Amino acid sequence: MGYDFSALLGPTLLTKTATTATTTTGSAGRSDTVGTLLQTSAIGQPAGRTAVMVYFSGGWCPPCRAFTPVLGQFHAAVGGRADIVTLSADRSEEAFAAYWGANPTVTWQAVPWADRARYQLLLASYEIVGIPALLVFDAATGALVTRHGVEAVTRDPRGLHFPYAPRSVRQVLADAGVAPLVKGRRLALFFDAPANAFRRDAYSWGLCSNCSLRQSGDKLWCPACPLLALCPDCAALDTEHALPNSSFAPFNAPPPPPPPDPANSTRQQPHLHQLRVVSPPDPATESRLVRQALLDGYLAAKARHEADDSEPAFEILMISFAKTPEDHTIHTANVPWLVVPFDTKFSTGFHLSLLYNVEYDVTAVVVLDEARNVINRNANLAIKKHRPVPFFPLKVVDLSESIISNNFDVYQKSIVVVFCESLVAATQNHHYNNHHFNTITTILNDVADFLYPSNETNGKLTCTVDNEQDFCSIVDGTTEPDFIFFTAAEQTEFTLSLRKWARLDAKETTPRLVVGNVRSGEFYTFPFPVGHFDGDNTDEDGLDKNGRTVVQVIRDFRSG
Repeated sequence: MGYDFSALLGPTLLTKTATTATTTTGSAGRSDTVGTLLQTSAIGQPAGRTAVMVYFSGGWCPPCRAFTPVLGQFHAAVGGRADIVTLSADRSEEAFAAYWGANPTVTWQAVPWADRARYQLLLASYEIVGIPALLVFDAATGALVTRHGVEAVTRDPRGLHFPYAPRSVRQVLADAGVAPLVKGRRLALFFDAPANAFRRDAYSWGLCSNCSLRQSGDKLWCPACPLLALCPDCAALDTEHALPNSSFAPFNAPPPPPPPDPANSTRQQPHLHQLRVVSPPDPATESRLVRQALLDGYLAAKARHEADDSEPAFEILMISFAKTPEDHTIHTANVPWLVVPFDTKFSTGFHLSLLYNVEYDVTAVVVLDEARNVINRNANLAIKKHRPVPFFPLKVVDLSESIISNNFDVYQKSIVVVFCESLVAATQNHHYNNHHFNTITTILNDVADFLYPSNETNGKLTCTVDNEQDFCSIVDGTTEPDFIFFTAAEQTEFTLSLRKWARLDAKETTPRLVVGNVRSGEFYTFPFPVGHFDGDNTDEDGLDKNGRTVVQVIRDFRSG
């Protein structure tokens, strides 16, 4: 017998043909009762279920509409080893029936739409902040296997790695046969793809203003409405803006409405703002820049270690997204670092990309210490800025370069931003030499160092050997930051939106400090004094008076 899921999913579930009871017990084989579907046999029995997957989805959600057919393909591939149950995010029972009941790709069951309390309870219990979301549970024990089912299925639609039991990075490296080669070394996981394999839609640009879901690929933006950033699907539904051109064809876009009949029109049609397409960065260019800078850093680290063996050893493991053995051979030829061999199941790449949430077919570098703790989960910017190995994360980042700072993005943590466009003359390569800009960056770096001391300065690594397996731990006072720090030296779509959220003027006349949270919409703003940094008059914490002011504002924001 398996686990009774009725406490989680309720006393009844819906099928396409009937409502049946989840409390019914039965054999491991499929029958007409939902109880048989969820009361499964133990893992390992051929007829048994190994997982129950709870799917949060809604027909109004473009990413859900895109993912549901992939989930259907996956469900067909794994057969009776997985049962899927939908919890609907649709806004009415009619919308739910139209999307779930009439969707031919949906071959699984659902919690009744009317049970909204259960939907809200599970959202809160499992901290789900966006859809689609897919929770994977062990069918025998009811234990949560992973909350990242969407990422797993998207990477593995054939179910080759199902049921997605969690694996540590040490296990993955051991299975790949590289653990002895990187033992006791800092390690960079270098994910890269051949030029013909890159997907331009893999780069996330943030939240759509309409559906509030994180999106990737092309973004549509209106210069007259700086707060607006739409995914292609929502842009097709927007009635206040004109699409860029007639050839723009978003996924699942409805047919355009017929043009108005001038003879029946009693007033002039309002002017429609023209949307502009903002395309993601060229992935092949990003790959070349990161690869060359990574090579420079790697060779420099090797030289330092050879000259002084007290310098930490460093290695790179390359994971190629090449689709064929021939492409893999060409893509990894003549590199001086370790390479994961080609594997038709892509086992190593799948598990490592899932561990560190790396999209397929993009260039990404994740840096680990000797204990396999994460040093930098998105090291591309530090590498391109030629920071030395091990590419510690930047604690202050300009928003024109990235929305990620100190390993977190603007949607994950509260933010501290100094708007300073009026002070900075930016060069084409975003290398700022403005004295005031450097002053601001220094102040913010000092505040970040004071609030969140890093392993770079305070960490102490201790290692032991047990049964020929190394175990290391870093002991220090480092804590996960609750604030991340940025400058805004150039005007971008995001900084324009942030100005509107914080109720600042659209055009800056004097630098402003903004402390707030994008998700909650709460922001504090203050004038930021410039040109008064006094490096010779800092307190025992290394802060000048401006730094102390920033710290106090952060503490005030924390306390509400």
